[in-house]
Amino acid sequence: MFVIFGFRTRVAILATLSYICETCGVAAAHRVVRRRRWFTLFFVPVFPLGPGRYTDTCINCGRVRQLTKEQAESVIPPVPSGSF
Repeated sequence: MFVIFGFRTRVAILATLSYICETCGVAAAHRVVRRRRWFTLFFVPVFPLGPGRYTDTCINCGRVRQLTKEQAESVIPPVPSGSF
C-alpha cells in the first residue's frame, strides 16, 4: 500500500486596491494576497503549515512588497452584518 503525501501552496486574493505605486508612480491596482502552504494527503489539503505570507503586488510594474498579517487584514473590507 502506498501513501501519497506532499505539499501545496494555496493563494487567496484578499483585496484589490487602487493607489499610486511608489516604484512606478502610476495609479494602478494592487492585489493583497495570502499564500499558505498545506500538507496534503492523497492530494487533499489536510492542515496548513505556518501562518502564511502576505504580499502587495502592483499590477502595472510587478513590484511585490511583504506585509504583516495586521497590515493585510486592515485593508480587507468589513463584511456587513445584518439579518437576512
